Amino acid sequence: MTCASCHDTHTDTEFQLKTRQRTNDLCYTCHLDKEGPFIFEHEPVQEDCMQCHEPHGTVANRLLTANEFMLCLQCHEFHFHAGYEAAEDEWEVGGITRESPFGAQSFNVAFTTKCSQCHQRVHGSDLPSQTVTGGGSGFVR
Repeated sequence: MTCASCHDTHTDTEFQLKTRQRTNDLCYTCHLDKEGPFIFEHEPVQEDCMQCHEPHGTVANRLLTANEFMLCLQCHEFHFHAGYEAAEDEWEVGGITRESPFGAQSFNVAFTTKCSQCHQRVHGSDLPSQTVTGGGSGFVR
C-alpha cells in the first residue's frame, strides 16, 4: 500500500480521499469481508471504521486505536466472568463447571486480554451466537 491507495492529490474531497462517499466505502474496496450486510451488525462498524481503526498506523495490532480490551471497554462493560477469580481447579461460568488448569488467575487473564478470543466476528455476523442474554448479537461465530 502507498498513500495513493487511498489519497489523490488532484481531488478536492476532504483529506483528498479517492472517494466522495463515506470513509467506510474506501475501506471496503480492500476489506470486502467487513462490509456486510450482516443480520447482527456492530453499529460502530457501520458508522465509521475509524472509530476503532487508525489507517495511518498504531502501536496496537490491526491498526486499532487502542489495544484490546481497552478499546472495547470504551463502549462495553466487563462481562460477568471477566472480573472474577477462579476457585482452585474448577469454576462455574454461565451455569457450566469449567476447569481452570492454570490456577485462580487464569480466567481473569483469559477473559480480559482480548475480547476477540471469544467474539471473533466483531464487525458483524449472520449467525446467532449462543448467548442467551445477547439475543444473537454476541458476535461469536
